[in-house]
Amino acid sequence: AEEFLRSQEGSSTSLFKPPSVYLNPNNYHKLVEESHDFWIIIVYEGQINNSHNNAVADAWNDVADKYKNIIKFGVIDVLKHHSLLHY
Repeated sequence: AEEFLRSQEGSSTSLFKPPSVYLNPNNYHKLVEESHDFWIIIVYEGQINNSHNNAVADAWNDVADKYKNIIKFGVIDVLKHHSLLHY
């Protein structure tokens, strides 16, 4: 949970809850590329807080919680970290 909170970088919107990890240029390489874990990563526009994003986030949070012992779940805010999309 601490890693999740640190990785939000002061985000006012926290649609995605632990165990999902907010990924950014400072933690992506170490957490994703250097790990042997299987990751599923969702890319979203963090400034859009609407019913569609909320519904997607609710479903994502349910799946992440259910499979947290098998798969790692990451979240990338495309508006803040579009540089990560080249991976």
